Amino acid sequence: MREFIPGGFPEWAFNPALIEWRGRMLMMYRCDKPENRGLFIGEVKADLEPLGDFRKVSVPLGDFPCQDPRFFIFKGRLHFSFVQAERLRQRVGIGLLDDDWTARDCRLIEHPAGQALEKNWIFFEHGGELYFTYSMGGGVHQVCRVNGGTCEPCYTTAYDASHWKWGPARGGTQLVAHGGLWHGFFHAALFDHEGLKRRYFMGAYAMAPEPPFSIVKWSRSPLYTPGESGRCAITDYSPGEIMAVIFPSGLVMRDGSWLVAAGYNDYFIRGFEISHAWLNENMVDATSHMAAAHSDDWLLHFPVYDPFWMNILDVAQASITPGQRMFSHSAFFPRFPGAQSYEHMEEKSLREADWIIFHKGYAEIVGLPVLRCIQQLFNTVFANEVFVLLARKELPAARIPFDPLHEAALWAEAKRLEAGPAWEPPEESCADAPPLPSPENWFPGDAGERCEIAVAICTHNALDYTQRCVASLARFAVRPYHVFIVDDLSTDGTREWLARQRAPGLTYHFNLEQQGVIGTRNRLIEMILPALADGGSVVFLDN
Repeated sequence: MREFIPGGFPEWAFNPALIEWRGRMLMMYRCDKPENRGLFIGEVKADLEPLGDFRKVSVPLGDFPCQDPRFFIFKGRLHFSFVQAERLRQRVGIGLLDDDWTARDCRLIEHPAGQALEKNWIFFEHGGELYFTYSMGGGVHQVCRVNGGTCEPCYTTAYDASHWKWGPARGGTQLVAHGGLWHGFFHAALFDHEGLKRRYFMGAYAMAPEPPFSIVKWSRSPLYTPGESGRCAITDYSPGEIMAVIFPSGLVMRDGSWLVAAGYNDYFIRGFEISHAWLNENMVDATSHMAAAHSDDWLLHFPVYDPFWMNILDVAQASITPGQRMFSHSAFFPRFPGAQSYEHMEEKSLREADWIIFHKGYAEIVGLPVLRCIQQLFNTVFANEVFVLLARKELPAARIPFDPLHEAALWAEAKRLEAGPAWEPPEESCADAPPLPSPENWFPGDAGERCEIAVAICTHNALDYTQRCVASLARFAVRPYHVFIVDDLSTDGTREWLARQRAPGLTYHFNLEQQGVIGTRNRLIEMILPALADGGSVVFLDN
């Protein structure tokens, strides 16, 4: 492997996409210099030196900056993907590049299980349809199919990366076909490593070109990590964080070698020429213990680079010793090879277990008797929105990052199971359906009392979503609340349904003229303030 530093790029140019297209090598990089922020495209030579001027790419999707571009080919046309950073939200978008490199048909892609930070998606074509890898960390590879401005989960497979100890993998370069497989390079990170806030590592993988797009090869160890750290200049992180960052983002195969373009310390561009023969020697088979994951994992999987996931891994790895018997979600198997799947937990086996890493979404699968047994035998060690770590012994309080609200939500789920199945919306339109029963606990609250928590909901049609929204509140909330709804001229039966509700925990109002979102929210505030207790909170919740 040869590393080189191309010149001729402006300050703060990094994370470059790279592709060979119609006899030319194109690059698109991200620039975060305040006076010149955005994406820039141009042509480069084989050593990645610029060949002429680069020009700014206009992405007509608002004033928020676009970051981290990638190239991909779809239906014989050159496309690019990007990340739009919108305040505390990051979303992935795609666009088409004309022959003069003008961007058009740009759109954002919404994932049904979207998190606050959506990024590192790798797009590829198969059978005339557009797919992307949604997540590839923790031994689970997830693939979605794009459908207009949304996407649908379609494949989840497991792969064996139990030897990889350098952090959860995240998508890097686009995929390039070679030798009957699709190849790509990824990055992974360890936090608080060697005195650094983060240290990044580059690796490679190979993926089957046919559904379900299983990962079949994986780096034996990191191919590269920066030899020097630097202060991160961009706004993604806290100012002044000391990190060592390598971010592979562009890939070309030339004369039996891989040419990788990468961002370095979020400030520079670096290039790598890697012999395919050498790379192949440094990859291992990843197909042992491969298995199909559950179809509902799409709404359950938690991105492994999220701090909550990292915390629960930290607590578990610091507490669980080899030889102890544990049950866990399959995504944790690479970290705890002796773990057993908790889908097969029984009361008898639980009495011999030491630990459980429990996914709350599986409460209904394991059933009420098993949940009762867990409650009797285990102490909650760590809880977050997705996973609860349970132990047969208590740990010192200083070692237990603990969120009691999410533990309460887990046992509230057990009570819900005991009460029977939850209401599900009918398949036909709610406007034409018979009146739905209105469970009293959908709108808890005491008449005449000022509320501590006011949930403010604007409605305009979409009755089924409104009903599912308030049912979900009743199912998961663990503190008293009051619901305020202002309807903005719905015509689908929303007003008739609201008028049938007789619960003290609900206050509603019908606009006489259409006010839009802003006007409707202002009306909600006028309703809520007289009813809100001193120090109370207002939650604006879209249905």
